[in-house]
Amino acid sequence: MTASLALYRFGTRLLEPLAPWLVEQRIKRGKENPDRIGERFGVSKAERPKGTMIWMHAASVGESRLLLDVFAALRKRRPNVSALVTTQTTTSADMIAASAPANVVHQMAPVDGPKAVEAFLQHWQPDAAVFAEGEIWPNMLGALKAHGVPAALINARMTEKTLRSWNSRKASAAQVFGTFGFIGAADQLTADGLSAATGRRIATVGNLKTATAVEGPSSQTVSSFRVGVNGRPIVLAASTHPGEDEFARDAFAEVRMRKSGALMIVVPRHPDRGDAIVSLMRESGMTTQQWSRDKSPPAADIDVLVADTIGELLFWYAVSDAVYLGGATAEGDGYFIQPTIVRDITDGSRLVDEEQFGPALPIIRFKTVDEAIALANDSSAGLGGSVWSKDIKKAEAVAAQMECGTVWINKHGAIQPNAPFGGVKQSGFGVEFGEEGLKEFTTVQTVIR
Repeated sequence: MTASLALYRFGTRLLEPLAPWLVEQRIKRGKENPDRIGERFGVSKAERPKGTMIWMHAASVGESRLLLDVFAALRKRRPNVSALVTTQTTTSADMIAASAPANVVHQMAPVDGPKAVEAFLQHWQPDAAVFAEGEIWPNMLGALKAHGVPAALINARMTEKTLRSWNSRKASAAQVFGTFGFIGAADQLTADGLSAATGRRIATVGNLKTATAVEGPSSQTVSSFRVGVNGRPIVLAASTHPGEDEFARDAFAEVRMRKSGALMIVVPRHPDRGDAIVSLMRESGMTTQQWSRDKSPPAADIDVLVADTIGELLFWYAVSDAVYLGGATAEGDGYFIQPTIVRDITDGSRLVDEEQFGPALPIIRFKTVDEAIALANDSSAGLGGSVWSKDIKKAEAVAAQMECGTVWINKHGAIQPNAPFGGVKQSGFGVEFGEEGLKEFTTVQTVIR
């Protein structure tokens, strides 16, 4: 055992008696379910399922969904296997309780103290373990190895900061990650970082979240809700964080001035903030309905529906006319927006007609490629454009018809110093870069004899 791991184990053993107090503080903040505190220390009222059981661990909602999808695929090959799924958050616990099949048992993850870990493994005795993304707990992984439980880390994703930390402690990284017989990285950054830290080859399998099947709401369910609200314009504030609800509220006030009778649906990233959002909206004079308490379509006198439930975000996307996606509100002075896609927009809108430099992308519908080319060329600007297609020959044919200085294929804005770059029409004259760009800064002298 390396010195840093020995220090970690000693520290967690020393501090483990304080864990009940720390959990108590989380209860006061609404972060823990008081009825499930024993699970945090490896003590469970639930019995272990008979037969083969895989332990699957994730931090929160997104990773939990991924593990349930992975387990569903596994069950098609091994129908008799069962799963124990552990998570760190009450939100993910509620999601699993609402959507997990009968052969899945959920528990809150134990703290990474030696006694809690041993109690957990003694009770559940998993036949294999699967961890998702970046949940790395040295005591637990060491205990799994000591008990001879095979383990895998799937969809591994880590930040540059985390990878730098592991690379500064390569001996510890090799020992900790050595518990995993298989590690599949979601991206190349993680694969390269873990390879350097552990000295073993890490495969990049891609982000499994993008590969899982997603079942959207039925058209009948969506239509029923739309009819229930009498076809009112609906704007959605999705996955909001603290501070973004105020932003959405202020923006909605502007929307109501233009769209009489509009309804806003607020879906907080953490549903336990539902009561606070209701209070915020009511303090601003807006009438509210809370979805967790009343799942009927809001009446005409309701301004804001607070959808404080789990697992229904796809439904809210489907019923809404416009979406503000939380989690990325820019900070600081000035007028800043995050990358934004604007749909259902046509010629005549400033975003379409004017040459704009910013992270806003208008989506215009077209029926034929010729119509798309005509729409693209019907502009006074012509700096750069791009064509996206699996058929490179067809993309090149379309590119040749576009009236702009540079056309990229399956990329955009990739300026190269050896290639001339410039615009046509009102996007300017002359070019930069390349031999042609250098000539812009030379003077021709003519000598006549």
